[in-house]
Amino acid sequence: MKKFIQIFIVSICLLFFISSCASEDKNFFEQALEFQKQQKYEQAIEIYNKIIDQYPQGQYVANSNVKLNQCIDLIVKKGDEYAKNKDYFKSVYNYEKALEFRPNDIDIKNKRNNIKSLVSGGKPLTSSEGSDEYKLAIEALNSYKGQKIEDFQNLNYKIVKLLKDWESAWESRNINLYGSFYDTRFTGVSGNRTYDYNGWINYKSDLFNNVYTGIDISTQLLDYKLDGTNLKLYFKQWFNGYGANPYSDVTNKELIFNYNSTVGWRIVSERPY
Repeated sequence: MKKFIQIFIVSICLLFFISSCASEDKNFFEQALEFQKQQKYEQAIEIYNKIIDQYPQGQYVANSNVKLNQCIDLIVKKGDEYAKNKDYFKSVYNYEKALEFRPNDIDIKNKRNNIKSLVSGGKPLTSSEGSDEYKLAIEALNSYKGQKIEDFQNLNYKIVKLLKDWESAWESRNINLYGSFYDTRFTGVSGNRTYDYNGWINYKSDLFNNVYTGIDISTQLLDYKLDGTNLKLYFKQWFNGYGANPYSDVTNKELIFNYNSTVGWRIVSERPY
């Protein structure tokens, strides 16, 4: 009798454990579906992977695998839409994001490489490309020297509009929008670390999503210099990040811009000095 009671208790505990796991499995799956519905594909993929890894015998594994690949396909489709609208840098960003989850997909690699080749023409920019835009940019920057970006007025100048939109994108914490201002050849320095384009986007994405609940930027143009095809801008920048661990600083910063007739001005370098 005593042995029967022990077996009964163990059985009840086992059933409770299985039921608990099934319930947790289901909750994760529903959470991932909601992220997918909101087009937050990366968050959804992370949860689908968690279900596959932690509940290999669960009833949601097969569906999670299907949905995970569906999310990757949707990221690629978004990249295709950006490419169709000639928003090439956002397009490359989406293809590279998809490759993080499906690194051996030849079709996605080809899409990314084709867009990269289209943007750069497969070769560095020549000094003659967009020469008029360089002249217009210098004319605009000369008139705004010593002023803050938020006070720039003449949006007919492409460089002026780009700077105002870049500052607004940073404050919005929209990583896709913010990332579209950067060339895929970009190199950035923050603290003691140097980043390539993907590293910079991942670094900023973490700050936008996990560290700060709000950002205020104010940037004053100090000087500029034309160096070959590089237009170097020097700023004084006031940064305020709000959240559980607020952070503020004042930094002198160099941004290097390059002009391409296909996509316009893009940032190729950013560093303190």
